[in-house]
Amino acid sequence: MKTVVYQLGTRNEYIYTLPPKIAVVCAYYQYAKNNFNTWEYDYSLARYSVSARTVYCGDFAAKAE
Repeated sequence: MKTVVYQLGTRNEYIYTLPPKIAVVCAYYQYAKNNFNTWEYDYSLARYSVSARTVYCGDFAAKAE
């Protein structure tokens, strides 16, 4: 499974081999907070759009499956 996470407002893309809900939280912590300690992440920060087609966390978004 490949998930492309987009940083909104920039042209940055990050590729993860994780489900979208987890990938956006990882990108948020790693690139917005500069925290690579995955055991400290709060995965409940992920939110789905109203249509449930997009999952996002902070400025990071990915297409939901």
